[in-house]
Amino acid sequence: MKSLVTLTILMTSLMLSPFTSAASFKVRAQIDAHSQLVVRRDSLYWHHLLFARPGLHDCGCPTLINGYPWTPIWLNDIAEIGPTDAPIDLEPLDVSAVFPTGGVAITEVSGRGRVAIVQQPSAANDFTLIVDFDDIKEGGAALYDMMLSGVFNTALPRPTFRHAPKAGV
Repeated sequence: MKSLVTLTILMTSLMLSPFTSAASFKVRAQIDAHSQLVVRRDSLYWHHLLFARPGLHDCGCPTLINGYPWTPIWLNDIAEIGPTDAPIDLEPLDVSAVFPTGGVAITEVSGRGRVAIVQQPSAANDFTLIVDFDDIKEGGAALYDMMLSGVFNTALPRPTFRHAPKAGV
């Protein structure tokens, strides 16, 4: 009986923690034009700046965070934005991230545009890392893979709803 309880606790903790990463943070995302991935100590989210949202250009592809499929929950129904529209943010994914004191580095990148760290985490910005994905020069969307070195992170899954459930349902 004791081993059954131990196995149940172990399985429950594994189900609650879909990814844990030791000192690396791998991201795979479909980018159309311009988006920024914002990583804080307690959350991460896309700050979308231009054209189709990450993962939504003709496929509905999730963003993969260390292999964990994350389908962002957008706070409004705008599919695309143009150069004069306000940026689109979304509900963040809950994570626990620890950043190195010497800064974060991108160690692998594949994709056709520029991927760069535009803000290193520090006490002055409440330990917020911003990675800029610039795919503006090419038409359509492209798949990007990148790895950030030195970031230890864990995420907890949450229910994924495209829209809020209706009252009484």
